[in-house]
Amino acid sequence: MLNEIRRNILRHGAPVTVTLVGALALSFLIAWFSRQSWMGTDLMFIPSEALGRIWTFLTYPWASWGDGTGFIGLLFGCLWLWGIGAAVERDLGPQRYLVLWVVSTLLGSLGFFAGSFLVGATPTPVLFGALVPVACVSVVWGTRNPTLPVTLMFVLPIQGRWIAWISAALVFFSTNNPAIAPFAAISCLVAWAFAAEKLPFWPYSPHRRTGTTRTGKQESKRDQEEFERYIDQVRDREKDREERERLRKLFESSLDDDRKSS
Repeated sequence: MLNEIRRNILRHGAPVTVTLVGALALSFLIAWFSRQSWMGTDLMFIPSEALGRIWTFLTYPWASWGDGTGFIGLLFGCLWLWGIGAAVERDLGPQRYLVLWVVSTLLGSLGFFAGSFLVGATPTPVLFGALVPVACVSVVWGTRNPTLPVTLMFVLPIQGRWIAWISAALVFFSTNNPAIAPFAAISCLVAWAFAAEKLPFWPYSPHRRTGTTRTGKQESKRDQEEFERYIDQVRDREKDREERERLRKLFESSLDDDRKSS
């Protein structure tokens, strides 16, 4: 079984995503079994205490209440990151994908910190869990694949652009504080700008020079057209198969009629 897991991980082609998913699952288990003695409040980002606990600007994705209430969210978050995160990592490469994760995490905590400081939110909000970086990765994927359909919750097909909007909305409303919500969503805005080639100092494609956003759009459009042509070919083959099956059944039915008549 371990060999099969190892082969699946190697076949996945996204080592950073696999590591992140494993770390998130492990941190939850540690917090649960230790009843939050570890991987709990010591990793959570609390704006009023942040300057005395600098590490929490980056560690909050691995923090958990340890009471089991976040298990369903963790499960779906890991499954989502396994698919969407891997696609982004294969596009960016492991190193740049890891930078995206770290920057998104940091922007999330900085947004909470700035919002709490400017509006004086009470009670003091607490930031924990991987929602912010996972949402940023989803925004990047949705921006780069705006018309690519994804089956949401295994039922509802939805295009990439709406995945990006929904991810940003989750970050916005998860704050439970309208005053802080715009600051928290800054991380998603930066993720969109990065994926849309709007940041000259941080291009999505490392070999593309600044100011060539049009080229990036043309390549993205060409990739989308190729994907659509592939889908059309699949549909055409499926129609041909259905037509052959229909003719086969019609032929067999005619043979049966001939036998009966004879």
